[in-house]
Amino acid sequence: MGQAIQLREALRRLARHAQGPSWPEFTEFSCFSCHHSLTRPETSWRQERGYPHRAAGSPPWDSAHYIVLRILARDVDATASQQLDAQLATLYQLASSLNGPPKAIAENASSASDLANRFAAEIAQASFDQARAARLLKAISDQADTIANEDTRSAEQAAMALDTIFLSYEKQAGGRPAVRAAIDGLFRELNNPSSYDAPRFSAQMHKVSAALRDAGIASQ
Repeated sequence: MGQAIQLREALRRLARHAQGPSWPEFTEFSCFSCHHSLTRPETSWRQERGYPHRAAGSPPWDSAHYIVLRILARDVDATASQQLDAQLATLYQLASSLNGPPKAIAENASSASDLANRFAAEIAQASFDQARAARLLKAISDQADTIANEDTRSAEQAAMALDTIFLSYEKQAGGRPAVRAAIDGLFRELNNPSSYDAPRFSAQMHKVSAALRDAGIASQ
């Protein structure tokens, strides 16, 4: 519920800012695309990754608003989640350009916020049992590379989601020490956000995925 409502409100705020007198509003963008530790070019994972759907030096709209919710959305309503993915992909490209058309950004953000609101209502009616928790743990950890490359805040959202869902799973099914250790390792990668390293975080996410498989959780 919190993820869906947060996305809805973030989209409404984006629409207001895009129509305001001071667009672009830099609080809408990923902070750590600028505020990160400097490295040599040849050791920069950001330069190796590249800058999809935007120019180098142009800060992206913060994908942490939806990086985990879109995974939950697929589990709750697979058809509607495809529409949400398409709208957010378009919005990301528009908003991640400092010369993006404010009117189009506002219209797309408003439309996507309505869909996020719909998901909030659907999630409120959904049942969350041990099987769904297992599916979500697997689905999130399987997105290791994608989530890690979205930068620090998205990685934080994934770590917190895995931690919260696994705590719920443990209450129903008992502890899995190897899974807990792997998830705890994600938070160690986030101790210093400015020096966040996507390949290292991705590698730790793969360890979570492997631990889930070994514990028989990913097969549920």
